[in-house]
Amino acid sequence: MTRKAVPYKGKKYFYYYCPTPKKSGCTDSATLKESELHEYIAECVKAQVNNIVSLDSVLAGSDGQKAAEALAKQYLIQIAENERQLEHIAKVKSTLYENMATRVISKEDYKNFKAQYTADENRLRDAIAILEQQRVDVLAGNSERLRWMEHFKRFEGLAELDRRMVISLIQSIRVLSKTEMQITFNYQTEFEKALTIIRGEAA
Repeated sequence: MTRKAVPYKGKKYFYYYCPTPKKSGCTDSATLKESELHEYIAECVKAQVNNIVSLDSVLAGSDGQKAAEALAKQYLIQIAENERQLEHIAKVKSTLYENMATRVISKEDYKNFKAQYTADENRLRDAIAILEQQRVDVLAGNSERLRWMEHFKRFEGLAELDRRMVISLIQSIRVLSKTEMQITFNYQTEFEKALTIIRGEAA
């Protein structure tokens, strides 16, 4: 969106608007007061910070070993999914040569498919190695799983929204209409994992 100033009775009022006409893809060219936009974002940030502070308190007061085991279980699920994909690729690769020999695919396609599947295998093996190390670390108490919370906690109690806060905490802000916005915070995946741990402990 584009920021513009509107003078009125000796004062300047600032607005944000979508400069893209409907024919270029903008379905709702909403115009928003800057003050109202700041107020909305500030409330959302404040709520997210409070949520994370509460999460941190719950996790700190819970059984640390149980929380670590819950997170390790999540890593095992991801590892198992990657291993399942590896097995599927191995089966497909085993049929490539036969398909080329029977002229189902060309020699050029055979080379391209083999290179692509090999690259996928390497990517999945690397991902499995990283996940396994993270699983070991969390069980050993070396995980950095909660360090991201500090990015939010240091803004606890701040009353006004500033640029530093927005850059540190927010990944994107989408204005869907004059009355609807969508804020994606940084570390959203980590936040959801922390919620999963708490829900698992409460079950």
